[in-house]
Amino acid sequence: MISEKGTANGEVFKHFAPRTVNDLLRSLPLQGRANRANSFIYMTSKLIVGGEKRRTTFSRSEMAFLPLNGSICLFLMESKVERPMNPIGRITSGMEVLDGVTPGDVMEIQELASA
Repeated sequence: MISEKGTANGEVFKHFAPRTVNDLLRSLPLQGRANRANSFIYMTSKLIVGGEKRRTTFSRSEMAFLPLNGSICLFLMESKVERPMNPIGRITSGMEVLDGVTPGDVMEIQELASA
């Protein structure tokens, strides 16, 4: 959820990076300020997880975790990054909301209740 802008939904996949996803899910809800890099937006967290099944190329709508500083990254376009990241999932709806994120917007990541 992006404060005053809308909501995007996503899925995480434990088989992408099991330790990272488990630690992320246990830490929810997370809230912080949005930051913007060239091809992705990110929010820093206090998660400390090492590298796991790391990659440097990502597609639009993929989610990744950057072990270097504990950031959760949401990709807005096809990207090749310098620092390897742990893939954790993908955005399933609301990419238009993420496209409009500006630095300083409040982001909240929470688990949706199962139906």
